[in-house]
Amino acid sequence: MTTDHNATITFDTRDPAGNIDDDILETLTGYSPATGRDERQHVQVFITFPANNLEQAFVIAFGLAARTSLPVLALEVLPTTEFDARNFGPSTKSVTVSEAAEILGITRQAVLQRIKTGALPAEKVGPVYTIPAAALTPPEAG
Repeated sequence: MTTDHNATITFDTRDPAGNIDDDILETLTGYSPATGRDERQHVQVFITFPANNLEQAFVIAFGLAARTSLPVLALEVLPTTEFDARNFGPSTKSVTVSEAAEILGITRQAVLQRIKTGALPAEKVGPVYTIPAAALTPPEAG
C-alpha cells in the first residue's frame, strides 16, 4: 500500500544568503519542497512523496537528492504521519518576516538582512521566509 513519506535532506554546504534555495525548489518541484537551515547552517530541503515502504522511500529520496548535484551530508526519511507528529507540535510555531520585525522592534529589511547573514534562522517556503518563533527575543524594555 502506498503512503506518503517525508525526507529531510541536509546538504554539505552552507549558503546563508539563500542563493541556492530557488534552484533546489525548482529542481524538486512536484515534491512540495521547502528549504531551510539546520542548527549549523547547512542547507536543508524537506520533501514529500509516495512510496510503498520505508526502503523504497529511502531510495526515492536519495535519487531526488542526487538531482540537486549538491553533496549530501545526511538524509532522514520517515512516514508523513511521523514527520508531522515530530515537526508540527506547539513548539514549532513560525512567524512571517513582518511579524518577526514587529516582535524584534526592527524593520522588515533588517530581519531579511539577519536571515541573509545567518544571524537569524529561517526556512524558505516557496518565495517567502518563515522564522521559528522560538528564535526571536524581543528587545528589553528600558
